[in-house]
Amino acid sequence: HPASDVWDDWVRTCVEYVDANESEVIRIAMFPGEVTSEHTHCEIHPHMILGHMAAIIPLSNHNQSPRNAYQSAMAKQAMTLYASNYHKRLDKNAYLLASPQRPIVETQIMSILNMQSMPSGCNAIVAIACYSGYNQEDSVILNRASLKRGFMRGYYYTVYKDEEHRNVASGREERFSKAKHENTKGYKNTSYHAIQENGIPIKNAIIQENDVVIGDRVTLKSGVQLWNGLRVEDDVFIGPNASFGNDRYPRSKRPPNAFTPTLLRRGASIGANATVLCGLVIGEGAMVGAGSVVTRDVPAGELWVGNPARSRGPAPRCEALSD
Repeated sequence: HPASDVWDDWVRTCVEYVDANESEVIRIAMFPGEVTSEHTHCEIHPHMILGHMAAIIPLSNHNQSPRNAYQSAMAKQAMTLYASNYHKRLDKNAYLLASPQRPIVETQIMSILNMQSMPSGCNAIVAIACYSGYNQEDSVILNRASLKRGFMRGYYYTVYKDEEHRNVASGREERFSKAKHENTKGYKNTSYHAIQENGIPIKNAIIQENDVVIGDRVTLKSGVQLWNGLRVEDDVFIGPNASFGNDRYPRSKRPPNAFTPTLLRRGASIGANATVLCGLVIGEGAMVGAGSVVTRDVPAGELWVGNPARSRGPAPRCEALSD
């Protein structure tokens, strides 16, 4: 025992950190009463055998070892309340579980870590049964009524950023405002109900999913129509009569439950009469030739031409995009 009563001195004298390889050649007692002349170390507490992720697995002694190792890795990605002050934070992306529940069986470490205050996961009733092969391997069949009642429902928070710019050469300035049909060129037939007159979003406004979102300095030529599900970032050029799909299997009078999103990254260019199928991503600075039909994602900075479109090497560089 150290001569000092200071906690740090006691830790430096009596506590030794042992790595996994070193633990193979030493003999560790679980309790002080078990220490003999053959032991080299004594564990602080049996809980310390496991890490904090493995120690929160209920009934882990009934699992095979690979399952415990897998759960220790997967539990770090579980959706929960990642912070109790999440509503006051400005994280770029945040995922929250709507109704987290405490597990039916808990470990002592869970109470020490106060996991009852911020649990992760929901208690599910699981049936192990044969069912036409749909649940083979790792597949599961979920009860639709449970999902409608809120089972495993979560929230996704994100931050949108935009800036007002001023062109020193031309004197042209940008100002946030609510677009009006009578004085806006290229006015889009979409809803502006969630925006104030000064262009700032209304607090707690409800925004429909897959609305068209257009960034600043986007060039739209004649005959271009932007449908639900299309997202256009800054500095994008869209040539005359370019078309964008939003439904993989369109049928008359039968709209889909959700439109398939398509994303045009910053600085991308779409040539005249080009067709871009839904669910694709046109990379930053990429260029699609006139009349091309794009059926696959276009990597950033590449030129794609043809029907179906194929890579033709790097896209021509632009001074505005290289800075």
